[in-house]
Amino acid sequence: MINNIILLCGLPGSGKSTWASKKLKSNDGVWWINFDHCKDDRDLDEEIDKSFRFVFGITTLILDGLFLTNESRVKILNKICSNDRISKSTSIKIYEWKENRDACLANDKGRRDVASEITIRNAVWEPVNLEIISRGLNRSYENLTVNYFDVKVWSTAEKVMSEGD
Repeated sequence: MINNIILLCGLPGSGKSTWASKKLKSNDGVWWINFDHCKDDRDLDEEIDKSFRFVFGITTLILDGLFLTNESRVKILNKICSNDRISKSTSIKIYEWKENRDACLANDKGRRDVASEITIRNAVWEPVNLEIISRGLNRSYENLTVNYFDVKVWSTAEKVMSEGD
């Protein structure tokens, strides 16, 4: 049974994947699904199906993606929570990296072959609203919380570590 779902939300270059990779390295029982390469619902569904085929003995599931609107957060949580390994007692934690487009632009420079500058500059961003998310979920959960992180400009060493995330 999966006890914890952590949904990471933020612009490219905010630090979500770096946070997830550190959490993964420091804990057994953690599975990280990185949705960065998913272009549509079919890709999302395939990634989720693939992950649940291989996930055994996992207590914490990290969902890493942009998820910049409350609608997109509800959508991914409903897809994940339809699995029978998720119960209403599963703790859902939403970790939001606050909107800081300038820091994300600085962090994104040279990080990947394809820069995310257009997304960072133009993406629609909504702060997490737990009331909207709770109403949109297909079932209620006993523990639905949000934590906020500030986006900081990374040092050169941190940029090297985050390459390929």
